[in-house]
Amino acid sequence: MRPSFRRPAPAAARLLGLCCAVASPLLAQQGEEARERWQRVGDVVAALGIGEGSVVADVGAGGGFFTVRLARAVGATGRVYAVDIDAGVVARLEARRAPEGWSNVTVIHSIPDDPRLPAGTLDAVLVVNAYHEFTAPDTMLAAFRRALKPDGRLVLVDQTPPASRLGAPRPRQERGHDLGSWFAAGDVRRAGFEILRLEDPFIRRDQRTGAQSDWWILVARPPSAAETGQRR
Repeated sequence: MRPSFRRPAPAAARLLGLCCAVASPLLAQQGEEARERWQRVGDVVAALGIGEGSVVADVGAGGGFFTVRLARAVGATGRVYAVDIDAGVVARLEARRAPEGWSNVTVIHSIPDDPRLPAGTLDAVLVVNAYHEFTAPDTMLAAFRRALKPDGRLVLVDQTPPASRLGAPRPRQERGHDLGSWFAAGDVRRAGFEILRLEDPFIRRDQRTGAQSDWWILVARPPSAAETGQRR
């Protein structure tokens, strides 16, 4: 026998709607708190070396998860550039600015080979789960280098391929939306950065916390003027 479903009475429907309205933000908050734990957000922000008044870019900002947290870290006197190539994502980020009080956030619609960041102004650049999507990584890294201050930091965080693709060529890994840290490290060195830290794995796959794969983190700095002169 097919089960029967009855429309709830008006009062019950209103109560159900109220419960859902209350539960949805609560569930979203719980989901973000869980993500903060498994994605080690505090450690990622610490790796950037930023604080009150800093200027930082969140490249591949997506839904704004890290943008929000970076905006809190730099405070009212700082600035966060939320950068994304997707026009729809950019529109949604712009729509959040006023209602959520993002007075210190500037949204940038980038292009594949240019993040459109101001030169020589950034204390840090963060790229989380987006580096494997870059179609022109060398050009983008050169742009990051131009945008960073001499003592700035570049932090890349991305997913490690599963065992079945660990030894695969780079294009195959990128099609799977992940990338071996060694590919990124080679790019970063070729762009003239000094790698200060490469931790692989940085996050361990753990179904209990929500991480579905291993992740790595790479922290680098641009060369100083003296170092650049010595290489010429």
